[in-house]
Amino acid sequence: DGPYEEFKAIIEKLGETPIPKYIKREVEPEDAERYQTVYAKNEGAVAVLIVNNVAGDIPMGGGDAAITIPAYSLNQADGDPIVASLLAGATINATFNAPTAGFVNIDGDFDNGIIAHEYGHGIHIRTHVNGNTVNCSTGYSESLSEGWGDYIGKILQLSNVDNGIYISGTGTFAIGEPINGPGIRPAPYSGDIANNPMTYQTLRADAGNATYTIPHGVGSVLAGIFWDLTWDMIAVHGFEPDLYNHTSTAGNVQTLHILIESLKVTACRPGFVTTRDAILQADVNLYGGANECIIWSAFARRGVGANANEGSVFSTSDGAHDFSMPNGLGCNPDYLLTIGGPTDDCEGASLDYEIVFNAQNGWNTNVGFAVSGLPGGANATFSPTTISDTGLVTMTVTGLTAGDHAITVTPGGDTSKDLVLNVHVQENNPDLTDGDTRYREDGGSFTNFNDGATLVVNDGSSLDLRLPASSFDGTLLWTAPDGSNYTTNTVSFASILDGDNAVEGAWTVVPTFTLDCPGASGNQVINFTIDIQAAIRVTPQVYIEGSAINPNPAEPTLMRDDLRVAGLIPTTSPYGDALTVDPSVFTTTGADAIVDWVWVEVRDGADNTNILGSSSALLQRDGDVVSTNGTSPLIFNLPGNNYFVTVNHRNHLGIMSANSVALSRLNSDLNLINDANDILGGAISVVSLNGNFVLPGGDFDENAQVQTSDINGVYPLLGGFGYNNADMDMNGQYQNTDLNIINYKNVGRGQQY
Repeated sequence: DGPYEEFKAIIEKLGETPIPKYIKREVEPEDAERYQTVYAKNEGAVAVLIVNNVAGDIPMGGGDAAITIPAYSLNQADGDPIVASLLAGATINATFNAPTAGFVNIDGDFDNGIIAHEYGHGIHIRTHVNGNTVNCSTGYSESLSEGWGDYIGKILQLSNVDNGIYISGTGTFAIGEPINGPGIRPAPYSGDIANNPMTYQTLRADAGNATYTIPHGVGSVLAGIFWDLTWDMIAVHGFEPDLYNHTSTAGNVQTLHILIESLKVTACRPGFVTTRDAILQADVNLYGGANECIIWSAFARRGVGANANEGSVFSTSDGAHDFSMPNGLGCNPDYLLTIGGPTDDCEGASLDYEIVFNAQNGWNTNVGFAVSGLPGGANATFSPTTISDTGLVTMTVTGLTAGDHAITVTPGGDTSKDLVLNVHVQENNPDLTDGDTRYREDGGSFTNFNDGATLVVNDGSSLDLRLPASSFDGTLLWTAPDGSNYTTNTVSFASILDGDNAVEGAWTVVPTFTLDCPGASGNQVINFTIDIQAAIRVTPQVYIEGSAINPNPAEPTLMRDDLRVAGLIPTTSPYGDALTVDPSVFTTTGADAIVDWVWVEVRDGADNTNILGSSSALLQRDGDVVSTNGTSPLIFNLPGNNYFVTVNHRNHLGIMSANSVALSRLNSDLNLINDANDILGGAISVVSLNGNFVLPGGDFDENAQVQTSDINGVYPLLGGFGYNNADMDMNGQYQNTDLNIINYKNVGRGQQY
């Protein structure tokens, strides 16, 4: 793509026949690429590498049936060193690899703006003068058809993230530019004169149409006016995302209605002034002339003002430009403001807001800005500090503290034009790895845990994992050991099993913050491990003598719960593990009401002297011994096997199962009430009462024997009231009946283990 002699020298060094000079292009770049590839192939090339001779990429053309070899392009910066090396005699080996993704041809056929532009021609030509003749729209110097095409292409692409000031070029894709590139016209479209200086004056001054070529360059001046008009209308009437909502009164919809209507009322072969007047008439026809000042302002700003004259439409330089507004319309100089920018951001962030300044009706006075509502330590700066014509002002706000702030921007001291921003500033992401995550077992209280924790839970229990929504704003992804994913704040399992990798093993939970303010915490992952311990469940069933005597007449099969009714049962166990219960457990009435605390042991099935597990428990009126939640079976972290079970009470003699019993993760009801043979020692270990076998009372000093010393210990306490071992009949009072009913009767008894 460089000078022919240079190209010839390169090819000769490669040992190939040089491509004939006559293919050097006077054609579009993408066509030249195709031609060069075809000729190289015909000369025996197996692939072609084309280096651009100007900065930027080569616009690669589309496919061609004659092209059967790969063609690759390099921009000038990458290609020049290769060219220099070849000219210096170096040998360069190249490997051509197929692209990993589908190749996208840089071609106008794939440029939506160009396609919409051509669609715009159809609208313009068919609507203008009822589509009677194409010569009414084209074929003369001041032909504006290309401007109509550009404008239709642009308005179809508008979105509410645009603001009329951003650069918007035509045909950017077709020439390999980004969407904010200048495009293929003399200037990109923008309401800022610095970005788009095209006016009727600059068109008239372009002798020979060197810059403003006919018809594309000429038309682009009109499209620039239409662009300004559209955004002025949007500033007044708002924006409608759905351009086809023809009932909308938004600025972009009204503008398109007016412009299309103007084609129906304009003359054949209109110039700039004729087009302006037709648009003014169209506004009268559709909206009663409500937008007259806006239309005049847009045209006057680009040189088609009240005294402009288009002259002959067969010349672009013989008329007269003018930037003035007509007198007597009451179109007072003014400006309109809109502001855009973040409404949510992170503490410590620098927030940029774009203030679009739309000058109206010849406004040309500098306007500055003031800010109120900033918290202490915050600051706002403006760039530029003042503005007088349509353009963009950037307001940068720094130092906002976490919280909600109402910030008011006042232009030029005019509070009637105040812009109010409601900004939420979020504190930096909380560190969720330091204990916000929680778990609970069998519906108990939640326990917090840190990153890296191991959660030891019981086999067969229920398990809840939780990262509360209140701890952060965002979403979660839990990943279980088997790869299963969960997205809720709480993940729950029932009857978890040892060895089940759907629960047991390494877990992660990854929070995603709605407004990601990482701060010092950065990206967060909470890693933890669940260890399900083998466990057995058992519900022993026993009666104690003190509560079984003198039952309530209406409930002869239930023990009394006098201590609970009197509020004397402590929430902390009197036994060594000092387990606690929620006071609400003692509000249950009926058969499941709590009688008192007991102590349960699980012993080795091969050696009943070997205690493998023990726990405080609660005794219900119907004899069930349950966990501290008042309802669930007792759980011991032991594998399924045969075990002996003991039940002990603070002032009664304990009992043990006569035989080892099979216990597993499934609950086992162990009845030690109905048959004395199920109890170690048989009948001598228990008291027969009302057809049941019950734990004997009288062990005041808890030495596993009922002796005279127990009687002596109770005597000094007689007449008292409360929760005490002296209360043998479990009614909360220390009386002679405690001695008469129990102690004298059971003296000499001893526990059988």
